[in-house]
Amino acid sequence: MKVVHLVPKFLPSIGGVENFVFDLVQVQMNSIDVEIFTTDFYNFETKERLNIIKDFPYVKRFSAHNCMPLLPRGLGYFSFNMLSEVLRREDIDLIHSHSFGYFTTYIGAVCKALKGVRHIIQTHSDPGRKSVKRRLMNVIAREIYRYADRIIAISEVEKDYLIRSGIARKNLSYIPIGLNLERFKIQTPDLGIDYILFVGRFDIDQKGIDILLKAFVEVIKKHKEVRLVIIGEGSRQYIQDMLDRLKLRDNVILKVGIPRYELIRYYQHCRFLVLPSRFEPFGMVILEAFACGKPVIATQVGGIPSVVNEKNGMLVKADSVKELALAMNKMLELNPLEYQSLSVNALRTVKRFDIRIIADQIFELYKEVLELPQ
Repeated sequence: MKVVHLVPKFLPSIGGVENFVFDLVQVQMNSIDVEIFTTDFYNFETKERLNIIKDFPYVKRFSAHNCMPLLPRGLGYFSFNMLSEVLRREDIDLIHSHSFGYFTTYIGAVCKALKGVRHIIQTHSDPGRKSVKRRLMNVIAREIYRYADRIIAISEVEKDYLIRSGIARKNLSYIPIGLNLERFKIQTPDLGIDYILFVGRFDIDQKGIDILLKAFVEVIKKHKEVRLVIIGEGSRQYIQDMLDRLKLRDNVILKVGIPRYELIRYYQHCRFLVLPSRFEPFGMVILEAFACGKPVIATQVGGIPSVVNEKNGMLVKADSVKELALAMNKMLELNPLEYQSLSVNALRTVKRFDIRIIADQIFELYKEVLELPQ
């Protein structure tokens, strides 16, 4: 079985999709022939490209160009070189394309239409975001989905949303994302500070970093010694301007593009993770925090409520500074037994997202799709 993953960006670019595909392929390489086709971009929004001297042996990178610059978050990019290579290849049994709205799903659809290559789309999308651009992307996506043998939804919420959008239930499979839990068991030295952690792209509209900073102003009124560590990628200017306006320069530590092993250290020694997103497909960072036994405070959006609950963290309304500040203060004031209970349940929760379990489910889906009549 020859499978090619089509991914808009890949490591060392930072993101949940990138990390998931990496972990998935590490397992798949033990049983199938697998490659990753991706671009040479580190970040579409900042137009930063990678300069890689020695790449992963199973990765092929292609140039991409912004054909529709009015679309946000890199959705206007397309790689004609990648399309040409996929059409040229005769050894591909199945294409597994990733990320709703990105050109990778279009390429998979074209190959399905022209060559009959089996095609699975894993959407990684944020269900239900209300915007004109989202509605436009939904219309385009419905056409693309016609050229997919199966669509993988990463949460039940996303699956229900796709059904309401007109996708046939029989063409949908629910398989969550997963991660390599062993990677998070390595012991790292303490950082020597007491801190709350945020990990994610510096996308204010999606990630709600503005709400987080405003809420943190309220938190340090009661907990002056606590710091907020923000780790991610993208433009820092908006965040730095907010830090100045809110007088938080001495209370917030901003980190950009740190290595994966260093990120684990920050997970392991934080009090808890905060993910105040306005929309979110699932939130890989939640699983990464859970893998380190850390509770999570997150918003009630997308697929988040399917994994975060009162046993392993706290849920708050999106865009509510007051609710987020109250939750953060409450988490900081838990007694040791209460905190330990959340930590133990976080570790229990993440076990079902072990990448080996998820890879088995995806492999069974591959076999099922390859056996479908042409």
